[in-house]
Amino acid sequence: MPLPAIAAGAMRIGSMFARGAGKGGGLLRKSLQKKAKMKRESIARDKVLNKRIGEKRRRREKETLLETFKTRGKSGMSPDVPGKSFLERVLEFIGVLLIGWLVDKLPQIIQWVKDFIERAKLLIKNLESFVSNLGKWFKSIGSVVSAHVENFLNFDFNDKSGKVDKAMKDLGDAFKGMKDDLKGMENAIKSSMGKPREGDFSGDTSEDKTMNYLMSQGLTQQQAAGIAGNLKQESGFNPKADNTGEGEGGAGHYGIAQWDKKDRWPKVKKWMLDNKLDPYSLEGQLKAMMWEAEKRGDLPKIRQTTTAEESAKSWLKNFERSGEKPGEAGYENRIKYARALGSKQISGATLGTAPSQEGLPALPPTDTLGGGVQRYGASRDGGSRKHAGVDFDISGNEKFYSRIGGVVVGSPFKYGADGLAIDIYNQQLGVYERIAEARNILVKPGQKVQPGQAVVQGESGTGVIHYEIRKKIEGGFENSVDPIAFLRSAKSGAAIARTPAASGVASNISMGAGVGQPQNTILIIEEEAPPPMMMGRSGGSSPVIVVGESLNSIIKKQLLTTLSYT
Repeated sequence: MPLPAIAAGAMRIGSMFARGAGKGGGLLRKSLQKKAKMKRESIARDKVLNKRIGEKRRRREKETLLETFKTRGKSGMSPDVPGKSFLERVLEFIGVLLIGWLVDKLPQIIQWVKDFIERAKLLIKNLESFVSNLGKWFKSIGSVVSAHVENFLNFDFNDKSGKVDKAMKDLGDAFKGMKDDLKGMENAIKSSMGKPREGDFSGDTSEDKTMNYLMSQGLTQQQAAGIAGNLKQESGFNPKADNTGEGEGGAGHYGIAQWDKKDRWPKVKKWMLDNKLDPYSLEGQLKAMMWEAEKRGDLPKIRQTTTAEESAKSWLKNFERSGEKPGEAGYENRIKYARALGSKQISGATLGTAPSQEGLPALPPTDTLGGGVQRYGASRDGGSRKHAGVDFDISGNEKFYSRIGGVVVGSPFKYGADGLAIDIYNQQLGVYERIAEARNILVKPGQKVQPGQAVVQGESGTGVIHYEIRKKIEGGFENSVDPIAFLRSAKSGAAIARTPAASGVASNISMGAGVGQPQNTILIIEEEAPPPMMMGRSGGSSPVIVVGESLNSIIKKQLLTTLSYT
């Protein structure tokens, strides 16, 4: 084929391709533009979506942040780190509360730890002493047997050698020591360590103030006399007594108990200052002395004594530890002073007027057994003694309430076969309230009690609660007063009535809401000034007119007018 023909064909083909490519290029361009538009729209949608996701995430973070805010002191707020689980946040919150509580209670916790350490030391000390006395007790039993055998072999049936007596004395001392140690262990567990003991500081002299305070702590006059006899020998009750004159920083001893200046006095003084007591006052030092004696376990030993001489010897041996021996002037002076104080009439402890009984819980019924056996002054033990209180009927888990309030002195003690008793001392009135024959005691030693507060619950099988008002904590009927008459004195402020219990007048007097369910309520009217005419007197008391409930008011007024002014 000729060359020109080939060239012409190629040109036609190229022209056709060019026309096709142009048309196809337009389609391609449109396709590319469409794809570009779709891509732009997709990107725009992604941006909107991402924006919404971001906003949602930030909103969730803010919500989480608000939920996890917690208080930081008084100045502001502090957020937890976001992302913690709910349980983690709760635990962290509890941790913050616990730390705050610990910081707030730190002083009490430190004091509790100190008290616990003191109790533990005292408990261990008494336990060691108990074990030692137990060994002595077994040894003494062997000595008693050995002494009897030896006397038998020597035909000494009357124990002229005194070996059996000595062995028996050692046995008794060991047994008494074990009892003291058990009491000391109980004291280590129950006592209110570290707190000042409130009490009665009335009296005309430092000697009487000391005796009244010690007796207000539940000690008998004989026990208090033993301690006071020692203090009189040590310092003459002078809280600034300095046996060397070198001052507190020098050598020697200081204060009413002559504490060692290098050891005991700094500790006692610090305790007084910590408890806001004047370390140079009689009151402050007496409270400190009782605190120290309780901490060292000396008080339970004093409570085991029965005479002023025994108490003085116990205090000298365990608390003062002066080293004086029988026959020496200092030793004999302590015994002499103690005996004198044990029989002395102490000034300041006078009976006051009972607080108002209005609004207090009702006293339970009494005198339901008949024959006056539940009354004050009723015969006991075939007439050998008199009933020192009044018996009120209770049953089940009924509670009995304090009528005068005060401070609980001493620990609960056995009263009767199975009952428990507690003594409450009212400093203003100068009397003790004894509530006995109970099953459970609801108050603790040293606790302040308000009138109307429940102090015991349930009876011990006798069906009654025994109630006394006492001038002194020791002794029997001679140191008690008629509790019904005493409580009745609150109504008019009159002196304690002396109407004999045997008259039957006092047994059904309404106190507060009333005494049980009396069959005949008795109205007693006492006049301070003697009228022209009276029904009669009883033991020098003011006139007493008894009027039955069955009379109406007109007859009552007429009777009073007739009796008093005719």
